[in-house]
Amino acid sequence: MRSKNTALHIGHLGKKPELKFTPNGTEYSRFSVACNYSFKQDGEWVNGVDWIPFIAYGPLAETVVKYLDKGSHVSVDSRIKPWKSGEGKNARYGMDLVVTDILFLDAKNQAASPEEVAHVPAGASTEAAITDDDIPF
Repeated sequence: MRSKNTALHIGHLGKKPELKFTPNGTEYSRFSVACNYSFKQDGEWVNGVDWIPFIAYGPLAETVVKYLDKGSHVSVDSRIKPWKSGEGKNARYGMDLVVTDILFLDAKNQAASPEEVAHVPAGASTEAAITDDDIPF
């Protein structure tokens, strides 16, 4: 049986992402997206916001840093990656939301090429699979 580990969030970035590097030289960027919600409390609608933290690696991190800014509207697909550091009483546990795909929802970011938007998995060919012979008209 197949498994699925995905999360989808749509919102606005809280600040401009920065490019950083792991000790082995892999580029990454951490950023947060504000997701608004509302609920009824004592008969009144109350608005709230959740700040969802993400991490992007490699070319996807470079694209995020290059094209996104504070307030950018995005749709982020991610997978949940649990982690543990330390042992015994010093053990700490947490989870990262690792970006697998990001869609820029602001009109100003439509200038980015499909390859730069980086919704192609790492290592996959970015060449068009459709030729003129495939078009029925």
